[in-house]
Amino acid sequence: MKKKILLLMGVFSIGILLYAQVGINTQSPQGIFHVDSKGDTNGATNVIDDILVDTNGNMGIGTITPQAKLHIVTGGTSSSPKSGIILKDGNEVNGRVLTTDATGLATWKQLGVAPAVQGYLNRATTLQLNYSYTSQYLSTGCYINLPPGKWIVNVVMLITNIGSGQARPVESVWVRSTFANQGLLTSSPDIQGSPLISGLAWKNTYSLLQGFIIINNTTSAAKRYDYIMGGTENNGSTTGYLHRPGGGWNEDNIVAYLLM
Repeated sequence: MKKKILLLMGVFSIGILLYAQVGINTQSPQGIFHVDSKGDTNGATNVIDDILVDTNGNMGIGTITPQAKLHIVTGGTSSSPKSGIILKDGNEVNGRVLTTDATGLATWKQLGVAPAVQGYLNRATTLQLNYSYTSQYLSTGCYINLPPGKWIVNVVMLITNIGSGQARPVESVWVRSTFANQGLLTSSPDIQGSPLISGLAWKNTYSLLQGFIIINNTTSAAKRYDYIMGGTENNGSTTGYLHRPGGGWNEDNIVAYLLM
């Protein structure tokens, strides 16, 4: 009989242990493991000094209702913030930021400058762009290779009739440009927002066509985008050509910066 009683007591004891909550400096633990440093917690008040692990495996510091694997509440406010973490791994230096690698391993690193990509300019271009190519685009021979990601592509191009040997425009010529997938003459579907960089070519002088386009390369590899020009509209009646547009002048440039 005694053996049976001892056996039953042992079974009940194991059951109690399996469902027990551990409290340190508290008689009423609010989670699987609860430390009340000051012993002053009353329900949900005075918890700023508490540490708690709940049934989801979430750990709260300064809170007894953690919402993540590690949830820290310091009691700071927007007007009087209080830091909640100090990480000393040897990389801590004033001005560095906490960053991770692809596995999530974190350390302190210097904040980097956004990567930049220089486009290829066709300095030897002999392109002559008709004043009235309303619906046509031509390849300039310029292009840019963009790795995966979202990029802001800045373009500066000099446009002029000078040197073409052709009659100069009576008034002005509206010139459009964009980026196309390699080998094509239509704007790339990877462009987000406005697809055009446009400007006016004035008579008897030089003009600058400049602006930016956002391109999102969603593939897993670098992708080439050709710079094309056209869609010209002549505001006068003179026929002729713009001389060496798209890479043939020292002012020309194509540079992209990574956004994300």
